[in-house]
Amino acid sequence: MNGTSSAAPNLAGVVALMLEANSKLSYRDVKHILAKTAKKVDSNNSGVTRTDIITNTNVVLDQGWIKNAAGFWFSNWYGFGAVDAEAAVLMAKNYTEYLPDVQSVSASLKYVSNQTLPFSTTGKTFTFKMSPTFTKVEQVTVKVNVGASLALTCNQIELTSPAGTKSILMNAGNGFHSGGYYQTSLVNVKFLSNAFYGESSSGDWILRFLDLCGSTYTTIYTTDTQTLQIYGR
Repeated sequence: MNGTSSAAPNLAGVVALMLEANSKLSYRDVKHILAKTAKKVDSNNSGVTRTDIITNTNVVLDQGWIKNAAGFWFSNWYGFGAVDAEAAVLMAKNYTEYLPDVQSVSASLKYVSNQTLPFSTTGKTFTFKMSPTFTKVEQVTVKVNVGASLALTCNQIELTSPAGTKSILMNAGNGFHSGGYYQTSLVNVKFLSNAFYGESSSGDWILRFLDLCGSTYTTIYTTDTQTLQIYGR
């Protein structure tokens, strides 16, 4: 027994113990405690970098462990890390931080002219200038639209916070296909990232689209809307 079949009931058991120790915890308090007490595992995991996609260029497909500007370690493979049951229950028992109500802010952008993605690590970007009334990020969602692509396995989508933390929302070489056929567009597909937990919400958020197949077929049309939503406190 492994994978989510094992992780889900183990985590549920730990959360039950946390709530038994402190029934006042909200689901966001629980997440906050789990993030703060998690143990970094597989610490040598440095991600995936390819040098054979673009000549003389390191192309990062997975970053491995990153430390964000708020001091939290995060990995697309392991999240905040392994649950430390003892530490989580102890923190729950003595918890006094109780998070205020969650707030959110969103913004949507479109290109003023059709954009064809170059074969490079530069790609094409959107800059969301955000100035919400709340200060700390809890999670970020991005709803993306890609008009046309040779195959979505060619495409990588990245989001960078004002503090400079990058989250790879979709890596090139992904499994976007249906019935054996590669998908060639994205329509209102939502990605969620916890990589920015605790960071400042205000400033320039940069959404980047890449084509790493050596073609110039990927096009983002003027009708393709990209939406950034930040949840926090």
